[in-house]
Formats: sequence, structure tokens, C-alpha cells
Amino acid sequence: MEATEILEIVNRGEDSKNQFKVNVTNSSSLAGEMVAFSNSGGGCIFIGVSDDGNIQGLTNLDVGRLNQLISNTASQSVRPPINPETENVSFPEGLVIVIKVSDGISKPYMDNAGAVWVKNGSDKRKVTSIEELQRMYQSAGLVYGDAIPATGMTVADLDLEYFKDFFWNQYQEEFETQDLPLPGILQNMNLMRDEILNITGALLFAKSPQIRLPVFMVKAVSYP
Repeated sequence: MEATEILEIVNRGEDSKNQFKVNVTNSSSLAGEMVAFSNSGGGCIFIGVSDDGNIQGLTNLDVGRLNQLISNTASQSVRPPINPETENVSFPEGLVIVIKVSDGISKPYMDNAGAVWVKNGSDKRKVTSIEELQRMYQSAGLVYGDAIPATGMTVADLDLEYFKDFFWNQYQEEFETQDLPLPGILQNMNLMRDEILNITGALLFAKSPQIRLPVFMVKAVSYP
């Protein structure tokens, strides 16, 4: 990144993609910024720049210390670890370190305290909503909507005879001859977890799924 490009960014001020810091002395605040950018599309942290956009600069001694701090923070204080790029740019006032944090592919990222941060304009905020966390897991391909637990629906809600017919048609085996109990079979088929049917299990095999899932439906197309 050229000095002129940094000056243009600095003149525009902080935003959701660019954060300024005069200096950094501990990993916790830096980890929060790295986590927020990793969860929110990526961005740059400029060390050696004040909040009001003045280039303060860093000494060579500062740069050596900060590069070690950046490396340790990215690998030990961000979970899962990230690999930011750093660049040292010279100014008359001293050096500016540019940390480029990419948009993460393993969201949600969190700090050592287990806090999940996202960018909120030029600032950051902690994620506390379960729904927002679920969306982050889904965007990373870690959670699918049909695998979400259907709260309150257990094996007692299962249409057992219908499930037995399905099991025979699918596997050509009698359900009663299996070594696993019913909850274990359902869990192995990704229809249940922790004794609770997920949305797939409830929609396909519950006697009355509409009691707990009134707005859900199954649509299917059959091709000859």
C-alpha cells in the first residue's frame, strides 16, 4: 500500500473497513478488532495513526515489538487462528503498520474470552443474539436450517409405525433387529440430537409437527 493511498483513507476517517490506532500495547484489544473484521467482510487496521486521522508514526523499535504482538495475537488470541498480512509504510513522522485482515471462512471467530465481535460502522459490537450466531454458523456451512432442534419434540412425538415402514423401505432391514435404541438410530440418521428431534426429523416423521412448527412445510417434486 502506498503512502498516498493511506493518506486518502486517513482523510476519509474511520469506517467499517478501516480502523486507526496510535499504538497497541496488549493483545486483547487487537484481537477484538481482528475478530470483528474476520466476521464482517475483512478490513485494515492502521497502527501509527490517531483516531482524528493524524499520522503519528512508529519507531523501528515499535515495529519490531508490534509485529511480534500481531503474530501472537492472530495465532493465539483469535479462535480459530487467522493469517493477517502486514505492511510497513514510511512517512516523515515515522512508520505506519497496515494490518490486512481477510473476510473469514470459518465464522464465527471469537477472542480468548469467547466473545464474538462484528463491525458496527467504525466501531465494533459484541454478538449476543442466538439468531445472529446461527446465521454466522450457517454462512460458514457449519449449521443447516433443517438441523436446528425442534424444541420440545422428542421420540414421543414420532409416528413410529410410519418410521418403521420408511426404515424397511430404505434399508431392507427390520427396525426391531437393530442393536441401537430408537434415539441412537435417529441421531445416526441426522434426525435427532440430544434427545430432541431436529426440524427434518420433526417434519418427516412426527405425528403432528405443526404443533411446534406451525409455519413450516415440506414441498417435493417427483420426476419420472
